[in-house]
Amino acid sequence: MSLDGVAKLINNFLKTNDLRLVYYRGNTSQRQLSDYQKKFPLTSPHDVGAFQNETSYLLVGEESVQELNRHLKKPVTFKNFRPTILISNILEPFSEIKWGFVQIGHALFKASKPCER
Repeated sequence: MSLDGVAKLINNFLKTNDLRLVYYRGNTSQRQLSDYQKKFPLTSPHDVGAFQNETSYLLVGEESVQELNRHLKKPVTFKNFRPTILISNILEPFSEIKWGFVQIGHALFKASKPCER
């Protein structure tokens, strides 16, 4: 099936017609690793993503946002950080910063660096 065919299926399922599927060839990027990114031991030259700010996904723990709110005058939500993956029930707030890998189902994600947001 072509990309347009898959996009049509997704649009039909979501009851919209303004989504488009784009192919990203994994061995190309629009940028190089920054000096900041190179400071983290799990970051490799292949961790540059396609169009994202610095990585392909952002994982945030709900407990970390709750802990942050204890120190803020005006509370924020996880939406302020725009995570791709939101997790809950972690034992210690901000512990996700120290994780090297995260497994969700059969998918294994490498956590290369903490988010600067």
